[in-house]
Order: sequence, then structure tokens, then C-alpha cells
Amino acid sequence: MLAERPAVAGHGSAGESHQVTTVRQRTRERPGWVYDFPQTRSCSEKSCPLDLPISGYPLRTPLMPTKGKPVFVAYVTINILAALFTGIAAVTYLIGHPYPKAQTEMKRLPISWMPRLGTALAAGSLGLLVGFAVPAVGTLASFGLVLYFIGAFIAHLRVGSRKLVGWAVFFVTSVATLVVNLAHHGLW
Repeated sequence: MLAERPAVAGHGSAGESHQVTTVRQRTRERPGWVYDFPQTRSCSEKSCPLDLPISGYPLRTPLMPTKGKPVFVAYVTINILAALFTGIAAVTYLIGHPYPKAQTEMKRLPISWMPRLGTALAAGSLGLLVGFAVPAVGTLASFGLVLYFIGAFIAHLRVGSRKLVGWAVFFVTSVATLVVNLAHHGLW
């Protein structure tokens, strides 16, 4: 489909018009996006106030609210899994379950830190869920969880612990959450 932009009042001298002919085309690489490729460009001034695209840079018009169904499905699935994992871990820390108690002692951390660590995990879990309504909160929560598990890794290495399977599951999940949050919402 070809589309022309009509002349803009007040642009150029009298009698001159400003036109852009574009070709609208769907691509297989990004279903749901329509690319407008400029074919002709005429402007009476050197600088164009309409911010028209330079040849080779397509205009993108979203037809869907997300950047693609696969990214959206991954975003929802991974965020829910990470919120579930960290929420369960937070509850075990907050109720004083024997496993986190043993882990805290093994890492030579004070037992009085358990409620604080549980609260940090709970905040991350709730932040991921709030992120569905407020995207910046979800992205910050996932970043905070990545930092939390980097600190846990340092605590493991500090005491010479090589039992990192549990840590790796939580860390990979939190990194995946950060990646899909950034892929779905962008940097900001």
C-alpha cells in the first residue's frame, strides 16, 4: 500500500509542498510490526521540521501492545516462576525453617540476618508481581534479585562452599527475569 503525506501548512515557500511516499510492509522477522520504507522524499529546506526518516531507517508502528507474542509469553512465564521461587524462599527464611538456618550458619552469617534476607526476597518477589502493572518496579525488582544472588555467591565463596546448585537455579532465574523485563519493556 502506498501512502502520501499531504502538504503541511507553513512549510516551505508558497506553492511548495512536502511529500513522502512510503511502502507499508509486514516482515517475518518481527510479526506485529509494520515498517514504512521511504521511497521518495522532497523538502524545500535543508533541515526538515517534520522529522521524516532518512532513507534506510524504517518507521515502526506497533500493531500489538507487546513486541511479539514469544517475548510476552516468556516475560509472563519467567516472572511468575521467579516470583514463586523467591516467594517460597522468602517464606522459609521468615518462618525460620531449618534449611535456611543451616545455610546461614554454614556461611558464617548471624542468624539475626535471616528475617532481613527473607524480607529482601519477599520484596523482590512482590516487586516482580507489581511489575505487571508498573514495569519499572518489575525491572528494578529483577535487578535487585540479581544483586542479592551475587551477594549469596560471594558468601558461598567466602567460606569455601562449592555446593552451588541451589544458588545457580535462583541466580539463572533472576537473570532470566531481568533479561525478559528489559526485552519486553526496554531499558526505561
